[in-house]
Amino acid sequence: MRRLSPVRAPHRPEPDRIGLVGQIVGALLTAPTNGFNRTTAHQKLFVAFGLIWGLTITGAFQVSVCRYAIAKFVVESCLNSLALSRSVQGSLVDVYTTPTSMKNLDTLAELDASGLTITVTAPALIVDVFGTERPGSTIGNLKQRLVIEHNPGRAAAYGVLEGTTAGLIRNQDFGRLSTKYLSAKGNARLHRLRECPRSYTLAYLYPRGSPLYRAANDHILHFLQHGLYAKWQRDAAHILAMNRALKVHARHVRSGQQGAGEQVTLRLDHLLLPFMLLGAGFGLAVVSFLRERYSRARRIVMLTRGG
Repeated sequence: MRRLSPVRAPHRPEPDRIGLVGQIVGALLTAPTNGFNRTTAHQKLFVAFGLIWGLTITGAFQVSVCRYAIAKFVVESCLNSLALSRSVQGSLVDVYTTPTSMKNLDTLAELDASGLTITVTAPALIVDVFGTERPGSTIGNLKQRLVIEHNPGRAAAYGVLEGTTAGLIRNQDFGRLSTKYLSAKGNARLHRLRECPRSYTLAYLYPRGSPLYRAANDHILHFLQHGLYAKWQRDAAHILAMNRALKVHARHVRSGQQGAGEQVTLRLDHLLLPFMLLGAGFGLAVVSFLRERYSRARRIVMLTRGG
């Protein structure tokens, strides 16, 4: 008696949930922050984390163990790197600058006593540095003399270089401006105060009134000063010295003067971390590819033996 094989339902391809989740997270992170119920970028980032974590818990990612682990690792790594770059970049260290003629200004109290106005070209720095400080303290008094310039192309934005106003700029902007605007001797026109307000956006996890806010700032400051911040300081000093030497040499060549030669060794230490991350990404891709090939070959062998 011949046994009839059960009729199999036609195979339906499973929906690409990972691609759909990736599109949702990408749209969420790239959505404009202004006018969207005053949602900040960090709030959107936490929503994205919650979305990914919720989908992994509820089993929405119905994939193999290998693919699941790799997909989760890649997604969380991307979000972690995005969180770190968005939080640290732009608000790691904010500096006050004054004209070179006012080198005697090195503390916030001396800047407060000078009576100089402070030009700000990035309004976000006001929240980062001043917060809710009120007049009466040094920071609160400096906040009263802020002049916001929304258009950096206007002449008012260059008042710092002309010596008519102080400025509050980002640290990376100071490095760019100090190498772009030099005196005839190759010295920077801007003077950076020794006492600089530090604001770390990573500490926005806690409200400013919370006792954990100061503790978070202290821990982040300790971590950065003993590693990343020290390295970035060395790299920035090397880049400034190299740029200054090249500009002085070019000015001497154009004027026909034979000045004292300045030699700067070009280092590529700052490229080590990107290449390490690139190598790690390629290594992960190779492991994923080999694991997929091994799993496919094993399934073929099992089907062959079963047939």
